[in-house]
Amino acid sequence: MKQLSESLSIGPKYAASFADAGIVDIKALANVKDLKALSLRTGIPIQLVEQWHQTAVQKIKVSQHRRRVAAVTLIIAFAVLILVGWLYWRSPTRRSARLSAQAKQLYDQENYGQALQGWEQATELDPRNQTAWANKGGVLINLGRHPEAVIALDKALELDPNDYWSFSRRGDAHRNLEKYDDALSDYDRAIKIEPNFKPAMRGKGLTLAAEEKYDAALEALNSLLKLDDNDDLTYSIRGGIYHDGLFQYENGYQDIKKASELDPKSTVYQMDLAEAALTTERFAEASDRAIRIVVDKDPNRTPSDRLAMRFVAIASLLLNGKKDEANKQIKEFIADYKSAGVFYRDWSYEGDTHFIESHNMDRQTRAFLLQSTKLLDSPSKSTIEQVEDLASKLP
Repeated sequence: MKQLSESLSIGPKYAASFADAGIVDIKALANVKDLKALSLRTGIPIQLVEQWHQTAVQKIKVSQHRRRVAAVTLIIAFAVLILVGWLYWRSPTRRSARLSAQAKQLYDQENYGQALQGWEQATELDPRNQTAWANKGGVLINLGRHPEAVIALDKALELDPNDYWSFSRRGDAHRNLEKYDDALSDYDRAIKIEPNFKPAMRGKGLTLAAEEKYDAALEALNSLLKLDDNDDLTYSIRGGIYHDGLFQYENGYQDIKKASELDPKSTVYQMDLAEAALTTERFAEASDRAIRIVVDKDPNRTPSDRLAMRFVAIASLLLNGKKDEANKQIKEFIADYKSAGVFYRDWSYEGDTHFIESHNMDRQTRAFLLQSTKLLDSPSKSTIEQVEDLASKLP
C-alpha cells in the first residue's frame, strides 16, 4: 500500500481502498482490465481510477524500457570488451610479448638458434620491446656473434638507459671483441646502477685480467667474494688468474678446489683441478683425475678437453717417474690427436708452459712436454711429427 501511495501520490484513504480490492502496487493497478468495476468496488471516482491506471501503465512501460536499454547496453559493453581483448591479443605488441616469452623458454633449454629467431620476430613486430632487444643481445653473445650483440644491446639501452643487465652484457660483447676500454666502461655503468651486480663485477675482473692488470682484476673479484663467498664461478676465475696469469699455482689450486667443492657436478672444475694438481706437483692426484676424466667419455667434452686431460696425465706420470704408464698414455694421446681432426682450441696452456720451463726435469722430457703444449695450442702436422720424434727419445 505504501508503494502504491508513493508511486502515484495517492492519499492514504484511497490507497487503503485499493488495498482492500487487492491492488497494492502499480503493477497490479496497471493490469486491471475493468476500471469501472474497480471504481464501484473501491468507491473511488472513475476519473481518478482512470488517471492513476494510465499513470501506472506509463510507469511500467518506462521501467521496462529502462531495463531493456540496460540489458542492451550490458550486451554491447561485453561485446566491446571481447573485441578489445581480441584486438589486444592480436596486436603486434601482445604478439611480440608472447614470442619473447616463448624465446626465453627456448633459451633456457639452450636452444639458442631458435631463441634468436623468436626474439628477432618479436623485435620486428614491436621495435619498442626492450626485453626482446636485451635478450636478443644476450643470445647473440652465446652464439659468438658479438658485433651483432652490441647493436641489439645498443637498442635495448636506448629504450631503457637504466638496464644494468644490458650494460653488463654489452661489456661481455666488447670484452670478447677485445675492446677492453669499452667493456670496462659498460661494466662500471652497470655497477653504478646496481652496485652489487655480480655478472658485471665478474666481467670487470675478467677484462682486467685480459689486459694483464692482475692486481686490479683480483681486487674486483675479491669484492665480489666479500658479497658472496659461495660463488663458485668467481673462485674458478680467480683460480685461473692465479694459475695462468700470476703463476701462483697453490693459490690457483685452492681456488679451483673451492669451486669444485661448491659445484661437484661441474666437469669444467674437475678438469681445471687436474691441471692445477699437476702444476702444484700433486702428480698422483693429477694423473688419477685426468685419466678418470678421459675414461669417463662424457659426450659434452670437446676434443680439446680430452687432449688437455691426456697431456696432464702424461706430464704427471713422467714427472712422477712412471715411465711405462706415461708411454701408454703418449700412444693414446697421439692416436687421439690424429683422429680428432680439426678442433677448436679452448684451453690455455700459459700456466702449464711456465711450470714446465721452471720445474726441475731432464732435457728430453722438458722438450717433449713443451712441444706437446705447442701442439695443443697451435695444432699442425709438422708439430705432431716433432712430438712423435721427441716421444721416441724420452729416457
